[in-house]
Amino acid sequence: MRATSLFGSSSTSAGFDAGLAFNVAPRLNTFSKNSIIALVARLATVATTLTVSAFAARSFTGEEFGLWAIFQSVLLIGQNMDLGLRYGMGNRLAALTALPEEERADQIREVYLAVFNTLAVFGVITALVVGLVSGFLPWSEWLNIHQPDLALSAPRLMSQVGALLLLSMPGALAATVYFANQEIAAAGWVSVFNALLLLAGLVVSTRLLMFDDVVLVYFASNLGYSLLVTFVLWRRKRWSWAWLGFRRQWSLISGFLTPSLRFFGLTLASILTGVVGTLVAGTVFGLVVAGHFSLMQRFFSFLHTIHMAVLSPMAPEYTRLAGGGHWDRLREAHLRMLRYLWPAVFVLLAGGIWVLHPWLLRMWTGLNIADYKLAAILWLWTAMQGWTNTYSVVLNSLGLVGFQGVIALLMIVPSVLLPYYLSQQFGQGGVAWGLVLCQLPVILILPRMTRTALTRQLCKV
Repeated sequence: MRATSLFGSSSTSAGFDAGLAFNVAPRLNTFSKNSIIALVARLATVATTLTVSAFAARSFTGEEFGLWAIFQSVLLIGQNMDLGLRYGMGNRLAALTALPEEERADQIREVYLAVFNTLAVFGVITALVVGLVSGFLPWSEWLNIHQPDLALSAPRLMSQVGALLLLSMPGALAATVYFANQEIAAAGWVSVFNALLLLAGLVVSTRLLMFDDVVLVYFASNLGYSLLVTFVLWRRKRWSWAWLGFRRQWSLISGFLTPSLRFFGLTLASILTGVVGTLVAGTVFGLVVAGHFSLMQRFFSFLHTIHMAVLSPMAPEYTRLAGGGHWDRLREAHLRMLRYLWPAVFVLLAGGIWVLHPWLLRMWTGLNIADYKLAAILWLWTAMQGWTNTYSVVLNSLGLVGFQGVIALLMIVPSVLLPYYLSQQFGQGGVAWGLVLCQLPVILILPRMTRTALTRQLCKV
């Protein structure tokens, strides 16, 4: 179960449900087209992101790269601190697209502005709190930093990076608007251009600035780009900013707030299981080992990007199929993902990565890293995540996120303690085995939940 930008569905208010008519036939012919577009965009984004990691590994010292890897983990967390409202908004907008154009245009704009304004206020408040508190925390001790200048600047960098990420949350809504309206190409280009901008900024800044300033330029560029894509969205949609008032904004958000918060818990727990390996490796073994573990894990994690590039366009279509009563078609589409997509990605591609990882890592980063045992455990971990993601997308699309969130929240503490404990006994392999063990409850429960939902035709959209 991995946190992603996709949205499935959400509970809606009674009034909205009563007035919603799925009067548009399910656009099944868009499945393959949108999946191909999304896959190309994701591959381009992955290639650029991998280039960023390779350039960073070749440009920074061992400990600087380890801290950079941890900042990338912080980036993933910060991008999803939106209380699940991006998910809820995406589902609401996807449902609204079933209405005639003249009925949905104003509703879509108001829902978007309600979430945008809420996240803007939330982002400013939390950025101030993080900026004030984080600088006083003993990050250098927690991350086992030995490089003197890095130990001195780490607390300040953590504060600044956290604040920049929180301020960028409203800008992430633009891609969700495109996605909800099945403008998959536009959503894909948003992601690709962001990755290219960050790469260009990194290349230029490393030649002119010290490590601390490079980090700030990188994350400030991310914030600047989020503002730019928001401006472009408003121009394309001919929208203008407006404060709708607290009462009106609350009435718009309250209809999907509960499933949003549930999905937020699910997302946060999922992200932690993905980044905890790097954090534990840094705490126990030092930043150099954290950097190497991150590289190995990133190689296998990029398979999720490919996998979700195909699954993500299915999410709003699953919602439409369920709303239109096309449960047989929904079930068939889901089974195709299990029978063909999962083996292609997590057996064939993952197997190739396992065999070739020493050569790939050397070509990619210039570092000599060869650990077939660790790679095999990470292969198992990523395959298990891919399997559960295939079921989770269906459940999310049907609005059935509550129990998933409960499971994920219950696994937060074990997902930290197990890797930490096993690392004391088995080294880096113990960290990876801890991640695998934390996947077991999910891989047993989600398939049964999905079968029950499809059999009983359960849908909370």
